[in-house]
Amino acid sequence: MLGPSGSGKTTLLTALAGRLTGKLSGAVTYNNHPFSSSMRRNIGFVSQEDVLYPHLTVIETLTYAAMLKLPRSLTREEKMEQAEMIIGELGLSRCRNNLVGGGAAVFRGISGGERKRVNIGQEMLVNPSLLLLDEPTSGLDSTTAQRIVAMLHSLALSGRTVVTTIHQPSSRLFWMFDKVVLLSDGYPIFTGQAGRAMDYFESVGFVPTLNFINPADFLLDLANGKWFYPIFKCVKCLMLIKWWQGRKFRILFCACSFLNGIIDPLLYERYSHESSLHLIVISHGSFSKWRWYVDTF
Repeated sequence: MLGPSGSGKTTLLTALAGRLTGKLSGAVTYNNHPFSSSMRRNIGFVSQEDVLYPHLTVIETLTYAAMLKLPRSLTREEKMEQAEMIIGELGLSRCRNNLVGGGAAVFRGISGGERKRVNIGQEMLVNPSLLLLDEPTSGLDSTTAQRIVAMLHSLALSGRTVVTTIHQPSSRLFWMFDKVVLLSDGYPIFTGQAGRAMDYFESVGFVPTLNFINPADFLLDLANGKWFYPIFKCVKCLMLIKWWQGRKFRILFCACSFLNGIIDPLLYERYSHESSLHLIVISHGSFSKWRWYVDTF
């Protein structure tokens, strides 16, 4: 789930996890089954804040969590084996005997990425079918965030469903997601395959002003209400055509036209938000033989 701050990502994720208190409209089902206590045991929820005891080591944290969360039918040895398996799966073997630290402790402890993986490991102990995470990459550098998302991607490939909210991912992170839900003020404006998001917005008339842009940045700009120019292409150089808008008309021009030096940039800034009545397209030719085509816009 992608969206700017305040768009409702955390609220929606909390509602899907069955943890949102208050009155809700609609229904949340899981494979056409309603929420129940048995369904709750198959759902793992990782909050944005890392809730860990700083004076425990990594192995102690996961062992105590296994003792409390796993069913009584398992022996103590089996629960400890489950904690060891999670440590190996999350790549925490190197820091297994290090103190967690952070929080109210005066010592630093393990790194932020390792602390986030420990927090995820506490929910993975019960082997959930559905894993929900609230902004697991917040506060992490791009490399550490990439490792976290790569780990979540491997969990999804192993048969789990992973749903995560993310604030501003890099392009590397964006292309690792299978599906994207883009939220704006609590409303979804796109739901579908991540690889089709840019093509969809291009088909409805929105295109980034830069040729090389992070798709996540472009989607967040759209969700924030920063709309981009409609799409027009020059029939001669096939470049995207810029536009200048007057009070009752809109002029299109591109880099290979002589008209590029005629448009006053001050007028462009002044009238760029005015509604246009007609679309005036200039076809190419010599400067004395411009041909003007008027069509309703």
